[in-house]
Amino acid sequence: VRFGACKATTAFISAMRQDPGRAAFIPVIPQLIQVTAECIELHSDEASSVLEGFLDVCEKQPRLMRDHLPRVIDLSLKISSLEGLEDEKLRQLGLDIVVTLAEEAPTMMRKRGGQYISQIVQ
Repeated sequence: VRFGACKATTAFISAMRQDPGRAAFIPVIPQLIQVTAECIELHSDEASSVLEGFLDVCEKQPRLMRDHLPRVIDLSLKISSLEGLEDEKLRQLGLDIVVTLAEEAPTMMRKRGGQYISQIVQ
């Protein structure tokens, strides 16, 4: 149920177009990060679609991640470095989160994510 709620929430956030409405979802980001991490750890069948939804939010609403950037990058690095992932696509999606944020919000990544560059490159 939580994975389904996560997918629905990410789809709704991604579809929003108005700035004032987006700010209301900033407090939801930590829960999305947590559910996404749990989905990966449990090797759920829905892991790929949950992660794709989270990536979609990063692409369409990157400013929502600003206050939670360290946790987002940690999640991304954790996913991309996991051993034993049967689906290589999950590792790719984990890296895509950081790449997408760098493309969509380069100033935010430069200011707030600069300390992670050495970890990302490894």
